[in-house]
Parts: sequence; structure tokens; C-alpha cells
Amino acid sequence: MKLPFVRRKKHEASLLHEKTRRVKAKESGKRAKKSADRAKKKVKQLEGRITELLGILEIMQGQLAGTGAGAGAVNPAPVSLVNGDLRALFALKLKGEGIEIGALHYPLRVPPGVKVRYVDKRTKKENEDTFPELASKNIVETHWIGDGQWLEGMADESQDFVIANHMLEHCVNPLKTLEHFLRVLRPEGRLFIALPDKRFTFDVERPLTPFEHVLQDYRSNRQVEDREMYEEYRDFVDASFDVDKALQTKADIHHHVWTQAEVLEFFTEAKRKLGWPLEIELFGSQGIEVVLVMQKIEPILGDHAKRFAPAAANGGTAAQAK
Repeated sequence: MKLPFVRRKKHEASLLHEKTRRVKAKESGKRAKKSADRAKKKVKQLEGRITELLGILEIMQGQLAGTGAGAGAVNPAPVSLVNGDLRALFALKLKGEGIEIGALHYPLRVPPGVKVRYVDKRTKKENEDTFPELASKNIVETHWIGDGQWLEGMADESQDFVIANHMLEHCVNPLKTLEHFLRVLRPEGRLFIALPDKRFTFDVERPLTPFEHVLQDYRSNRQVEDREMYEEYRDFVDASFDVDKALQTKADIHHHVWTQAEVLEFFTEAKRKLGWPLEIELFGSQGIEVVLVMQKIEPILGDHAKRFAPAAANGGTAAQAK
């Protein structure tokens, strides 16, 4: 039976729509396969690079064992391949001159020829008085006194790298802190960051910090401690913790807690939602911590530089890093 004109056209449109859907599904499948193949190739390349770096690290160990670390060594802590020292391995990515924030007695060991200046809110003597249990463990000298969260007064694009180990979880606004890290980094500079995995610390019972929480802190430009986090610390870590006193004294706690998965989400979402020029080069876990190396890449947007907060006016105890 021949269909009326309108019904026939609707039927033809329906057939065309179905055919288009099938073609798109087939093309989507091909794209997914290509993406998977590219990912496998990238993983293989990364595995090869890690093998290469392990070889370099073994050579360095042999050289250090033969010559010994001199009196002027920045960080003479031993490196252990047997224990899988991700920090030492990933640190091979660092070059030039940069800063490490809050190193205290456990600075990152960097490759020969790399120069590190140490940033802290206190001088070495003040840190020894504040942490008497560490006084005998060779706390590093402070080269730049200031708050590592904001790096006020530190020039834009003045550093080849920024090292911040077990530091971001203490920040009231970690995305704003990350923004300042990127601000002081030169193009193609690197971030070296280690964060604790809450599953292996005293924070084990605390609820995870969702990315939306830190994003809201960033958008509201939070610069003071969050009472909710102090209450959470009291409820899940220390029942005797005095929240009111903590707010008055700005007690230093882990304001945010993550596992390996949320750490990765934090940095990938910072890039995706805020458009930040950040590329993860190395990512892994060891013991209680997650370790990452990231590179500052060319901005995707032409006006990206306008997104960065300008350096604060010079003042206070902060001095210009050189």
C-alpha cells in the first residue's frame, strides 16, 4: 500500500535518522579505539622513560657512594632504590633554580647542579624553638621568610620549580595556593608535590574533601580557617580538640584530606574547570603519600594570564626571591 505523501516523508526521515545514528555510533567506536591505542602507546613510552630514569638514578647512587656527599651538599639523605624512593626518582625532572616550601628537616634531595632556596614562615632558629624534637635533625636554613600559601612579594615567573611536600593539605584555600605556585613558575617550570593519603594517616576516619568544596573556597577567595574543618577534626581525630581556641590561634591541621584518586582529581579538575596551564608528567604512590610532578605549559587561552592573581605589594617580612 502506497503511503500518503506526509507519512512517506516522515518514514524516510525516520530511516535517515536511524542510519545517521548508526554511522555516528560506528565513528564513535573508531574514535574510542584510537584513543585507547594512543593511551597504550603513551603508557609504554612512560614505562620506558621510568626504566631510563631508574638507570640514571642507579648511576647517581654509584657516584654518590664513590665520592660521598660533601659538606656543602644541600640534602645528604640517602637514596634507596630497594625501598622504591619515588621522590628521588621524580626529582630527576627538576632543573635550574627554584624553591621548596616548609622543608624543615626533610628537604627533597635534588640532582647535582640544581639550586634550592627554602621558604618558611619562620627562621631556622624559630623552627628549632617551635619544634624542639627536630632541633637535632638539621633543619634547613630559611632563605625567604613568608607564607608559602600566597608567596606574597615573590616575582611572577621567577622560579624554575616549586617543591611543596605535605603542604597543600594544610592550606585553607589549596586552589589559590596552586594558582600562586603557577604564578611564580617560569613557562615549562615544574611543580613537585607530595600529599598524604588519608587511608594511611590519623585522618583515616575523616570524610574525603570533594573538589567542589575547594572550588567554592577558591571562588569565594577564602583566606581564613574554616570552622567546619576544625569541627570535623575534633569529631573524627581528636575528641579533646578545642575548636574555638583553634580558630583564635589558627591551629595548623590537615584542612583537607584525600586518597590517591582524589589527589589526581584535584589537579585534573583544576586544569579542566579553571583552564590552568598544568600538565601531569609523573604520578605515583609510595608508603603513606602520593607524589606528582607537573609542568606549567603554554596557556590554552590567549587571555589566561589575566586569570592569575597579581603578586601582592612588597612588604612585611617577605623578601624578593632571587
